[in-house]
Amino acid sequence: MVRALGDTSAKTEDISQDHPDHMRIVIALNAEQCPDCGAHGFHHKPRIGMSRNIFCKACDQGFNISPDPPKVHFVQRIGRRPRA
Repeated sequence: MVRALGDTSAKTEDISQDHPDHMRIVIALNAEQCPDCGAHGFHHKPRIGMSRNIFCKACDQGFNISPDPPKVHFVQRIGRRPRA
């Protein structure tokens, strides 16, 4: 399968409730803190349906979340956003 340049679908990881780090990741995101680098602050992208993509302002790691903080309970790691 050929993917478009910038397609992060190959990097998607479901963070299900069975994932060993689920609670740590959800707690960090609900505190507006990146669970990967510990920095505070995200770039929030427009909502599509019930979910939204957010990207850490420091490390560019992306997450697909639903609903918005402070009530996040669904999380997917979607890869890092390319820097311009």
